[in-house]
Amino acid sequence: MGQRIAFRLPDPLLAALDARAGAAGISRAEALRTIVEDALRAGDDGVDRAQIDARLALSPARRVETMARDARRLAAIRGRAAS
Repeated sequence: MGQRIAFRLPDPLLAALDARAGAAGISRAEALRTIVEDALRAGDDGVDRAQIDARLALSPARRVETMARDARRLAAIRGRAAS
């Protein structure tokens, strides 16, 4: 992993982060990493070509399973229901 950083969050924000991480079944740190990665990616074209290549290497059935799992996880982190 990378360097450890420390910062403070207001209690309501921390509670919301913990709720989303819990709903997604992941750690607080993993939820923060996902949120930061999404925010930083928003400035580019939003296309993760390495992820596309990795997904195309999977079988079609496995690709659908993986995408559905990731959609549920991200929806839980963002506090929205996956459709």
